[in-house]
Amino acid sequence: MRDPRIIATTGWTTDEYNQANFGSIKPGMGILINLGAPTKVGAVKVMVSQQGAAMELRAGTSDPGNTSEGDKTISTSFTSISTPNPQAGTNIVFAVPQDKQTVQYLLVWITKLPPDDKGKFTIAIKEITLYAP
Repeated sequence: MRDPRIIATTGWTTDEYNQANFGSIKPGMGILINLGAPTKVGAVKVMVSQQGAAMELRAGTSDPGNTSEGDKTISTSFTSISTPNPQAGTNIVFAVPQDKQTVQYLLVWITKLPPDDKGKFTIAIKEITLYAP
């Protein structure tokens, strides 16, 4: 069994925004996962800090780098392999269609942030788990 203190202190959190759509300054934001080589993935489970975000799972063929230009390339060239919609709950499972299961680069892409208790919009991704088909 995992130590709950470890889970509580790990993860990735967005900045706080005044609007759910990242203050209209970008189309979305996410976490890029490089599997190292093309790998079959049947599902991806994402544990988040609160419900209400609009998220989707995307796939791509390369990592364009951690720059503003790279972010723009990711947002336009990675294709959705799940249905984007507001998610209920804090454990979100994206099933990967059989014809799209072999991937090297996966992107957990957030397009709408939920409100926090301070009137701002933010979310934390606590854990991402990949499952074989």
